[in-house]
Amino acid sequence: EKIEKPAGISNPKDFRNEVVNFVLRARAKGGGKNPSWTSYEKLRSVIEKKMFSTTEDLLPVISFNTKASGDEQKKHQDFVNRMIEKGYTEKQVRLLCEWYLRVRKAS
Repeated sequence: EKIEKPAGISNPKDFRNEVVNFVLRARAKGGGKNPSWTSYEKLRSVIEKKMFSTTEDLLPVISFNTKASGDEQKKHQDFVNRMIEKGYTEKQVRLLCEWYLRVRKAS
C-alpha cells in the first residue's frame, strides 16, 4: 500500500491482482518470458511515481557537487561505489546522474 496509495490507486489489492493477471497473460502469449514493467501502463505509472517521489532526498547523493557536506560526500561516494560494483564506470555514473538532473529540471 505504500506504493499504490500515493500513486492514486484506491484499492491496492485489486491493482495487484490486475498486475498478476497481466503478467500471467503476457507470459502465456510470450512463450514464458516475463513482460517489461513498462508494457502495462498502470504499473509503469505507479513505479515511476514511486521512483520520482523521493528524488528530493536523492539529489545530494547523486549530485557531483563539490560543496556538499561531509555526510553528503560519503553518501555520494557510497552510491558511486555501489554503481561501480554493478558494472558501471565512474564516468557512466556521472553521465547518468547529469542526464537525470537535466531531465528532472526540464519536467
